[in-house]
Amino acid sequence: MRKDIPALPKLVMILTSVIISAKRGTAQYHSLPHSMIASSVAFHIQNGRQMTALIRRRSGCINSLLQITQRQKCGIYEKLEQGRTTWQKARIHPSLNSVTTGLLRNPRSPISTTGRCIHSATTAVDEFSTTSNINKSTSSNSQMSPLTAASRLGLDPYLNRFHAPIVNHERYSFPGWPETHTFPMDKFERLAHALTTNCKASQPEWSTLPRPLVRSSLDFFQPLDFHDAISSGWIQQPTGPIDASYFHEFLSGQLSEEDARIIGFREHVSRPELIERTVLEVAGTVLAVQLAFRYGIASNVAGGTHHARPDAGAGYTILNDLAVAANYATDEKLNGGSVEGVKRVLVVDCDVHQGDGTAHFEDLGGSGRLFTLSMHCESNYPLRKAKSTYDVGLPDGCNDEEYMIALRDIVGKAFKDVKPDLVLYDAGVDVYEGDKLGRLNISENGIRQRDRWVLDQCVTKGIPVVAVVGGGYDRDVDALARRHAIVHEECAYVWRKHKLWES
Repeated sequence: MRKDIPALPKLVMILTSVIISAKRGTAQYHSLPHSMIASSVAFHIQNGRQMTALIRRRSGCINSLLQITQRQKCGIYEKLEQGRTTWQKARIHPSLNSVTTGLLRNPRSPISTTGRCIHSATTAVDEFSTTSNINKSTSSNSQMSPLTAASRLGLDPYLNRFHAPIVNHERYSFPGWPETHTFPMDKFERLAHALTTNCKASQPEWSTLPRPLVRSSLDFFQPLDFHDAISSGWIQQPTGPIDASYFHEFLSGQLSEEDARIIGFREHVSRPELIERTVLEVAGTVLAVQLAFRYGIASNVAGGTHHARPDAGAGYTILNDLAVAANYATDEKLNGGSVEGVKRVLVVDCDVHQGDGTAHFEDLGGSGRLFTLSMHCESNYPLRKAKSTYDVGLPDGCNDEEYMIALRDIVGKAFKDVKPDLVLYDAGVDVYEGDKLGRLNISENGIRQRDRWVLDQCVTKGIPVVAVVGGGYDRDVDALARRHAIVHEECAYVWRKHKLWES
């Protein structure tokens, strides 16, 4: 017998114990809206798919197992919210009390195993038949599509009242990057660390959060791994927007010295770790699109590679995640129906440098699927500007007030003209007054005001929005990570303001 599949008698005992525990102390759950319960159930059903496949191989025990869960699953589901007092913090029914949290942190503990098994059994029973009102963008009678862009699910957004879904991969950063390089490769790792540790208690000088924004690294959604992402068809032509020859040259480490020089990574461009993290970053933004379409808003701990063109990289960017995500969102055959009805994508690019690479995806723009808005420092990189759908070149030294006046004007106009079905928001913090590549005079409070306004405008208008971190350059990488954390904190603010977990 396979070691990773519990024997039937033990499994029956585990399930019976869970059912009894779930029934105890669950009186509060009956008041929950049916749509919310159904949505959360669908989330957990998907989470158990992998284990279900394993259990099904044991055909002798699955029938007995299903008989048990068929009799009890309705009672468990009806009491899912009360499970917040006994079942949290794992990929099961999120929200365990302090006594059992430690056990759930251990994937080998009996309680964690219980959760995986019960999810798996209900998956086999229901076969993804649960329907729910996913968000404003989908029909109330539509069936919840699986998050096919995820290799691991994060904290269930329908039971998360503190922050919006956040995408991260531990290999966005990698060791061995030169400390003197202008591009701070470890900022993504430090950003994820900041999101899981910083709060008023630990960083009173700058944080007002009562707790870390993200309680555990397991609460992040994780994109497809490298090999799955490159075989998905999302990135390279003919189904993706990136030139196939350029893509394969990059993957094989065969880009020319001149290509590597323009990108800015030179001899590092062929490093396997850099190749992997570049693909993962793109996959992360695609996953964020799926999450935003379902829940209204989502963010990526990386992304915003807006200088990369279809057939070339530039300015520390190699593959344009914004273009790939826009193409994915507007092609229902490519996304398998996980994103429906998105015809027009608007990129709102607030990085200090113009999003010239995104503007060069003429096939997407020419077909009326991609619209680009770039608000940048006019004198800054690149020297030769591209033509975006909307361009605002700001003068050196532009301050908070001047910035917000220009932002409200151009974004309001773009929303009125384009009527986007999805917004991709590049929240570059290199507009900061102390950024070494910036030239603008925007404070951290100004960055927060900018992010909150853009995100809130999208959600108020019922437009799903994805936030990516964009550029930022500082020798103090921890301080830089804290600035990048602002957009995730503002996503959380908008999430709570609009109670998007109820959508």
